[in-house]
Amino acid sequence: WEDIPRQLSEYAPVFISSDGASVVTTDGSNPAATQTLLWQRSTGWQVLPSMFSSSVAYAVSRDFKSILGGGGAASGPFDLWVRAIGGTENVLPSSPARFTQRVTAVSNDGNTVLGSYVPGGEVFSPTIALRWDDGGEPTAMHNPDGDTLAEGTACDADCGIIFGDGLYIPDNSPKPHSKEPWFTKGDNGFEYLGTISDALAHGWYVVNAATSDCTLAAGSYVVGDPVYGQAVRAYSWTQATGIVSVRSPVAELGIGDDDWSSQSVANIAADGEKTL
Repeated sequence: WEDIPRQLSEYAPVFISSDGASVVTTDGSNPAATQTLLWQRSTGWQVLPSMFSSSVAYAVSRDFKSILGGGGAASGPFDLWVRAIGGTENVLPSSPARFTQRVTAVSNDGNTVLGSYVPGGEVFSPTIALRWDDGGEPTAMHNPDGDTLAEGTACDADCGIIFGDGLYIPDNSPKPHSKEPWFTKGDNGFEYLGTISDALAHGWYVVNAATSDCTLAAGSYVVGDPVYGQAVRAYSWTQATGIVSVRSPVAELGIGDDDWSSQSVANIAADGEKTL
């Protein structure tokens, strides 16, 4: 273990480079004025310069060179930004409902950003998947049938392959594939990942992580639970196997999950060899 003490924000993620030499996260020493932090073995902790009085890191590219975040002031608008680790923040043009927009993934060159926004303005309303390309205005994402997608959550190095969650259904009415995870290769194809037999009929699925080449993805889905009404379970997906509950391989490993109230995938190693 190596101790690198710093008070970090308990509400923001921590990103660690594949070689363990760099960390990006958010400072928690002053909750009213958080700042994006970079730790490197040669320099220790540094606050990355920001144009905002408060700034939060939300995502980092696969090569650990581009960062996504948001910033603002105690009173005033909240903007989303993208930057190179050694560069300056570039503010992303806002969606119509700027206070409900979020970002989830960025290409290595920082030119493509994935995210979503809530058109109704309510925090728990259905979301619309967005993408920003080359610093331009955000555009909604659609499947080949013209249906609006709900969320883009993971992509490969250039965001040519994108995974996401479900369709945007304003009134949450049942619709084929409305809750299924999906992936798209742009003009070269779109597929739903499928469903799992023990999932709730209209329960949600979430893609939490994918390998660098996007041949393996994993996430969470909802099942019925006699005590809690519903519970979370984990799944994995490849094109060869389709979507598969992690319940069986976990049981084969001898650690079981019959007494667990929930189970989810937090991340996958870049080469797919390990799942957390």
